[in-house]
Amino acid sequence: QNAPKMAQLEWQRFFPSTVEVKETKEFGRGVYAREKIPRGTEILRSEPLVHVLETSAVEDYCSCCLVAREVRDQFGRTQRALKKCKKCGFVYYCGKECQTNDWLLHKRECKVLTGVKAIHEQPLWWDKDCRGDDYTAYVRLLIRMQMRTGEGCTNREIDLLCPNNTALEDQYTPHTGIPSRLAIHYLKTKIGMPGTEEELLRLHCKINVNSFGVKGQQVSTIGSGIYTGPSFLNHACDPNCAQVFEGRTLILRAIKTIQPGEQLCIAYTHLLATYKQRQTKLWNTYRFHCQCYRCLSECKQDSPYHIMYATTGDISGEKKESMMEEGFSIADKKHKMDDQQLILECQRFLEKYKGVLHPANILNIEVNDVMRAAYNRLRSPFKILETTKRVCDAYRYCPFKDCYYDYGAQLLDLSNCQRKMWQFGHSLYTIVEVIILCRTCYSVAV
Repeated sequence: QNAPKMAQLEWQRFFPSTVEVKETKEFGRGVYAREKIPRGTEILRSEPLVHVLETSAVEDYCSCCLVAREVRDQFGRTQRALKKCKKCGFVYYCGKECQTNDWLLHKRECKVLTGVKAIHEQPLWWDKDCRGDDYTAYVRLLIRMQMRTGEGCTNREIDLLCPNNTALEDQYTPHTGIPSRLAIHYLKTKIGMPGTEEELLRLHCKINVNSFGVKGQQVSTIGSGIYTGPSFLNHACDPNCAQVFEGRTLILRAIKTIQPGEQLCIAYTHLLATYKQRQTKLWNTYRFHCQCYRCLSECKQDSPYHIMYATTGDISGEKKESMMEEGFSIADKKHKMDDQQLILECQRFLEKYKGVLHPANILNIEVNDVMRAAYNRLRSPFKILETTKRVCDAYRYCPFKDCYYDYGAQLLDLSNCQRKMWQFGHSLYTIVEVIILCRTCYSVAV
């Protein structure tokens, strides 16, 4: 009889007294408000159990604190002040302190990073549907999780993560097209990771279900992290909480007023994804089908969410569905195509459906955001500014407040682009928009 109470006490240590963690038959383990939580309230700050940067971001961010460190030369040009690890030559740090703090977890991966890269050069490797950098980040996360299993209290934190079995062993490794068991087998045979394949598979399942994408200064995802407390929150496609990041620190904030007894929820999927995409993602990764209000009402004409798929002019249902699939397929190709080809693909799509795509259609955000990321990698400041403007214009039509956090981040990115292009007046005006957004939508004092 005391076991459930002991479990609740153990869960509760990750949260403030304003919320409680309990288990119900309908939702399983979840987090509930003990008192009224006003919109905009910071509920929780959480440090990661483990975290890694994506390979595309390792040269721009410190691998320990995840903060972008910048200095300017005598001509005012921005240069990175990060120092490379001399042993592996793969990760970067902003200083000696961060390198020392990260060494406990980095020392094992330091030896195997070269082996991870070598796997992708072998003819037997399944590189058709994945990128080397995604797989490298996944391997690093798995190594760091395995390092944590030997640390007493931390080991117990890993046990608290769901799932506690290998029921999801038929999944694919995060962000890649590699079957789980195949990836684990390669880690054992080619890299020689310690532990049995079953032990590694259990860690893999916990990573796949509990990892958060960490956002950087350019709004896009720069890495992944495991955050024990926030992982207790359940999903809703129209959530009342959102996570934002300061470096590697996850901040959970209420984006709606939460009443006493109401469950705190975050979105496990992209808020702008279609019903089909969300349900597919939730089933493939978490093995459940969502039945929230948004999922049950989205396809109805009078639903506030219906505008996200709107078109202008007369277009048949089949053509509309084909257009939506074609647009989202471009987003799926962003890790598989050359940047120049990706930009041409985006431009071709936008030109093809010019006059058909409603300004509120989410494809305006998806396709322009993919194009903006490609221009960012190509260091094209004028094009970055142009596509960022288009993304922000599309966000203005989002029908629900959950997107406003992303919108605010996009506006900050736009202001930064304008400042770099010496458009100081426009940059200041955009910052004012962000301040108004924070005050009116989240009751946040700025």
